[in-house]
Amino acid sequence: MLEPLMQRQAWRESGVTVFLLGKKWGTLKLAELSRRLLFLWPTLVEYAEQGGQGVAWRVSPTIPGPATNAFRLVTSRGDEGLV
Repeated sequence: MLEPLMQRQAWRESGVTVFLLGKKWGTLKLAELSRRLLFLWPTLVEYAEQGGQGVAWRVSPTIPGPATNAFRLVTSRGDEGLV
């Protein structure tokens, strides 16, 4: 098993964009989970296209209102983050 630092470096170099779904997503029934992902799909595509390579986003299971955002850039303590 690779150390987390090596894993992060390999992921960054791969250029893969990642969307992380937290534990609360796992508590949703399949129909509700599907509904929320379909609702967020256009935004997922937009973030993937504009976010650059090797970027990770944490996705909230809460459907965003006008003043909220369901996506948060994943960062790491003390460095430039995972991006």
